[in-house]
Amino acid sequence: DRFVQPTPTQVRQTGAERNLRSGSPSNKAAPSAVATRDPLSRNRGERSGGQVAPSELAAPIANALQSTVRLQIDDPTGTSKGSGPLIDRRGEDALILTCGHIFRDSNGKGAITVDLFQPDGTSRQIPGRLLDFDLSRDLALVTIRATDDLPVARIARPSERFTAGDPVFSLGCDRGDAPRVFASEITAISQYYGPP
Repeated sequence: DRFVQPTPTQVRQTGAERNLRSGSPSNKAAPSAVATRDPLSRNRGERSGGQVAPSELAAPIANALQSTVRLQIDDPTGTSKGSGPLIDRRGEDALILTCGHIFRDSNGKGAITVDLFQPDGTSRQIPGRLLDFDLSRDLALVTIRATDDLPVARIARPSERFTAGDPVFSLGCDRGDAPRVFASEITAISQYYGPP
């Protein structure tokens, strides 16, 4: 199967979260963005017709936190770290979507350790197996065998539509830490050449 490249969407971080990002995968400083209001209280326009309360995002954020894993990949110079969501599960097999660049140094051949996070904040490690990675699209798929019930993060369908001002959040294990939530909002859609 081929990877489908998502439509680029611009987001802006809010308040203190804006200062938590240290840079892009190439370790260059990311351009700073200016947020004037908290997106969780911003009017979402015609699509929802009203305010979005933080409580509306509590359940999706909790599920996303439980479906986020941390990865460590052995390579010739040490280890590379990343994170990603569990996006599918079939029996004891679970699929993780992550960034392809974390496999650059190992060329996809290093041992993979996956940390699963429990609701109480503890974690446990299990081995992972790389299915494939694509450096040009910066995507990778990793599988794990898991006997316990793991929540899955649903991937947006191509038919789902988003608008500027919609609140969004991302999760990640910044610098190998436990998963954290970064609140943002969509500021623009289809700002690049190519399909809308």
